[in-house]
Amino acid sequence: MRRGRHACRGSHSSLSACFVPEYKSLNGLIIFLSADFTCCKANSGATACQQSAQLQNSSSRCNSLILMEFLCWHGRCYGSIDLFSVELPMFDSLPQALLQQAQTRGDWTALRYKQFGIWQRRSWSELALEVSQLAAALKGRGFDSTHSLVMLSEARVEALLLALAAHWLGGTVSLLDPAADNRAWLAKRSLAFAVADGLEALLQLRNASPEVVVLLDKRGLGETQDINVIDYARLLSDYAADAVDPVQSPAAAFLFPSVDQPLGVQLSHADLLAGARQLVNRHGLSARDQALAARVFAASGQARYLLTPWLVAGFCLNFPEALTTRDNDRRELGPTLVLGTRESYARLELWVRERLPLPGSISHRLYQWAIAPAPGALRRWLGYWLIRRPLLDVLGMSRLSTPLLVGDALTASSQTFFAALGIRPVAPDQDSPAQQSPAFTPPVAALMSVPS
Repeated sequence: MRRGRHACRGSHSSLSACFVPEYKSLNGLIIFLSADFTCCKANSGATACQQSAQLQNSSSRCNSLILMEFLCWHGRCYGSIDLFSVELPMFDSLPQALLQQAQTRGDWTALRYKQFGIWQRRSWSELALEVSQLAAALKGRGFDSTHSLVMLSEARVEALLLALAAHWLGGTVSLLDPAADNRAWLAKRSLAFAVADGLEALLQLRNASPEVVVLLDKRGLGETQDINVIDYARLLSDYAADAVDPVQSPAAAFLFPSVDQPLGVQLSHADLLAGARQLVNRHGLSARDQALAARVFAASGQARYLLTPWLVAGFCLNFPEALTTRDNDRRELGPTLVLGTRESYARLELWVRERLPLPGSISHRLYQWAIAPAPGALRRWLGYWLIRRPLLDVLGMSRLSTPLLVGDALTASSQTFFAALGIRPVAPDQDSPAQQSPAFTPPVAALMSVPS
């Protein structure tokens, strides 16, 4: 079929014929939704469409049918299209990336997090507004580009937004592991601004006597009497006016204190964004991906390979309610993107092996029969639906398409275990091998390619 202009006829009576130009991104796509379409023509230089009736907004169902008709038309004419993949825009800082996502994907879901057992969602426009309000509140308390926001927190939405607010004002964010003993490092510093996610982190910070401490979780603390401690909700409501535009600062975006390096590991905005663009292009990440943020923010890989790609690609970032609930939350979500270490993958392997049937039992022999590589399409098909697919569902990896691995390589046992399930974790800077597609029923040909 000749590309450029095509005529396609649909089954819906209101869409008689349509001519649509070839385009390379969503910016070049114009969809006319109306109650009755007549012949519609569009050329690469200009667009003209003769409608037989005025646009009607009263029926969302009609619009949905028309959009579905267009997708069917495009599938017949072009074969396939990824409506979520667009050319990556250029920006110089993480807050600018946030504003870009808010402008292009305002109402799309940017974050999901669990609160009291219920999943909550936040759109890109809501995030941009809250970050600007937090930046205004921090600015009102004296925070500027010369300050560093020291943070002791698990993976929490509030911690992420505070970090972006500090970046908005040109400041640096120093990330510490809340599970570690940081009192010796803190005692040698004079802190102005800090963030604590709970009581234990707050006790560590008190030795450094910071001027302002933002407390993320007051549960179990009651009403604090410290004049320098303010909870997150109060800080958010304390802004006087919207902050100015994001500040361009040469300061590092994140600082990861290290015992071996006095200055710690520093990551600039430019380095983070450049690496994120490469990762997004290499692994084909897009706005339709779902990622799970279950690791502490103090890990540099979290900022490099998850948080910044989230701002660049615009996918949805999901936060478990707590580290203790991350496995259950992952099963509920079914993410397409996970970032783990050798230890985290080994933990999942051990969790599954501890629940396998006893050796020698009929169930265990069935497991061994299904998980072992063997020729024969029927055996692979049965093994997938009887054993491998249920295991993927239990692990919350039935939709997983991009398993990333930071740090040391997997052990031989873990590599064999996950490979049998069609999961091949790779380093972020390596090309992804062909993963078993988890989103739909695998055909026989795909099942025959499951590795040993």
